[in-house]
Amino acid sequence: MGRKVSDGKSVRVTVPENTTVEQGAFVRLDGFLGLAVQKVVTGAGETKGLILNIEPGEYETSQIDATQDFAVGTKIYWDSTAKKFTETPTTVLAGVVTLAKDAGDVIWFRVAPGIINDEAATAIGTLTSLTTTAKTNLVAAVNEVDAHADAANAAIGTLAELTTTEKGTAVGAINEVDTAAAAAQADATTALGRVAANVACADDANAEAVRTALRALLAALQAAGLMAAE
Repeated sequence: MGRKVSDGKSVRVTVPENTTVEQGAFVRLDGFLGLAVQKVVTGAGETKGLILNIEPGEYETSQIDATQDFAVGTKIYWDSTAKKFTETPTTVLAGVVTLAKDAGDVIWFRVAPGIINDEAATAIGTLTSLTTTAKTNLVAAVNEVDAHADAANAAIGTLAELTTTEKGTAVGAINEVDTAAAAAQADATTALGRVAANVACADDANAEAVRTALRALLAALQAAGLMAAE
């Protein structure tokens, strides 16, 4: 059996030891990102409960990386190290700016749902670590890789159209051609050796000796299969 216990606008989370959470500060604890409704201070070896407001809505905060612009419509993320909102993508999407940063470094933003799945965030990883040009979302990164794969396939061509015996991989086909070329080179070297062994002409030979050597060369080339017979 079950029953509704609350409207889900707030949750109780645990503040770890040696931690100070100010009232009105945004924190992320136990997988929830929200606004602390009271101040909590813990000492060494001590933990305390904290009520965290996770109600969807529009919020005001100065808890931002003031070096960034925070223009209206900008997606903002939670920086778990700096404990601030940032424009730099992290695994925790916090919301979207509704009122741009003012002279006092204050913004308004529409908060994203407060439940953050830590296992999913860990499985996804840090988007900024992507080696793709797209680093803000997985769909764009996957599409970029897919486009590169399509371009690579187009550059390779259709393997079934290879005239080699090997048609399964480009590497196999190249190796087959390389083997055939090596064999042809070996045959040519052998044939030229046979020609050289049967053709000789002294450096000081007269015209008749040269003609005789050339006739012998032609005959040897024909015999070696390197030249068609007349």
